[in-house]
Amino acid sequence: RYILGGHHLSFREAWTIFARVTGGRPPMVEAPPHLVRFAGRVGDLLGRCLGGEGPLNSAAAEMSLLCQHFSSDRARAELGYALRPLEDTVEHAWRWFVDNGYAKDRRPAA
Repeated sequence: RYILGGHHLSFREAWTIFARVTGGRPPMVEAPPHLVRFAGRVGDLLGRCLGGEGPLNSAAAEMSLLCQHFSSDRARAELGYALRPLEDTVEHAWRWFVDNGYAKDRRPAA
């Protein structure tokens, strides 16, 4: 059994890359854990008031605070597994979303 994982990034590092590729704004600051938990509880309350589950709730907030790093070292050593550059992967995914009408390209024309 092998883990075919990806790059080890913080949420802030990942969102900074997403912003660069999509033409969006990068995150300005990283929210401290107590603020993330508070936002999750607010999301729970809004969900109860509106009769549905929103994109942020206490479970999602707690999951976002967990350190989740997995190693692909064994797959690299035994299978020759290799990662392509992360920006290439993000660019490819972004292009697919734009080409299939799921997102609007905000970047200036080249």
